[in-house]
Amino acid sequence: MRILVAEDDDALRSLLPDFLGGLGHAVKGAENGMEPVKMALAERPHAVVTDLHMPELAGGPV
Repeated sequence: MRILVAEDDDALRSLLPDFLGGLGHAVKGAENGMEPVKMALAERPHAVVTDLHMPELAGGPV
């Protein structure tokens, strides 16, 4: 499974790929709000794990 992890905290951005990669998943990381949008459109991951408060673009309820 291809998973995209969008997280601005360095420690969490390395922890999740290490864990998920150890389970056999192909994991890529992004560190700001716009980068994962572009990556998701280009690479079409099966799942996206994202931080709701990211630099450049934040998600969540409005």
